[in-house]
Amino acid sequence: MSLLENKKKKLLEKKLHEYAIDIKSELIHISFLLSFSGGLDSMVMFEELIRIRKKYPFILGLAHINHNMHNQSKKMENFCKKVARKNNIPIYVDNLQFPSKKNFESTARKLRYRFLNK
Repeated sequence: MSLLENKKKKLLEKKLHEYAIDIKSELIHISFLLSFSGGLDSMVMFEELIRIRKKYPFILGLAHINHNMHNQSKKMENFCKKVARKNNIPIYVDNLQFPSKKNFESTARKLRYRFLNK
């Protein structure tokens, strides 16, 4: 592991601890929900959270939002479910449907946040 990679890993762990302090709790008593697409960025974040969770067994869940916008959407959803099952982590899935592509980004954002807040 490079020095830069090690610093980034320590930074994430530090930020999680700072968050716990901010909310006057301990890391092991906090639940995190990772919005998980199954893409590279969310996989890297997921792997890091799993690594940190081995030291501090906080609760971790995944949220996958399937926008149903390309022919690989269902495949990505199934991949996310498989990763969750393999790691014994709950996953919450929402399938979005868009009757119109008009104002797609704004509509999709509102629907995602509604799901994540729920």
